[in-house]
Amino acid sequence: MTRIGKRATLTVAAFCLSVSASALSASGPLPIHVTCDGPTHAPLCTALALILEDTQPRDVVVMYTPAPQGAAVLTVHYTALQSDADAMAGHLTWMDRQGHAGQGPTIALSVQDAPINKTLLATYAGELLRFSALPL
Repeated sequence: MTRIGKRATLTVAAFCLSVSASALSASGPLPIHVTCDGPTHAPLCTALALILEDTQPRDVVVMYTPAPQGAAVLTVHYTALQSDADAMAGHLTWMDRQGHAGQGPTIALSVQDAPINKTLLATYAGELLRFSALPL
């Protein structure tokens, strides 16, 4: 587990799957989980987590494995439809603790004169969150 920001945490270890919802709720408010399909999308998931950290009064945990049901107040997953050095497209899906799910619109980012960098990823992450209308 690596701290990303004040409250955001990057979780790579599989032991997260063994943490029960009751143990998390006993230690404070349930976190928001941001999940990725492996480390390929780690920079984007980190950008999503940092934005959520700044706007939500909860811990934010980035995971590369599926989050256990009920262990988070909200689980947000980035689904990549395209992923290249200069273009990406995808959408956010989410599920709350009660099992209510949703999906945001597909949003694309394309750059013609340079590869995608951290600044562009942060902007893209912000747009994904803004247009997805997460139940927060």
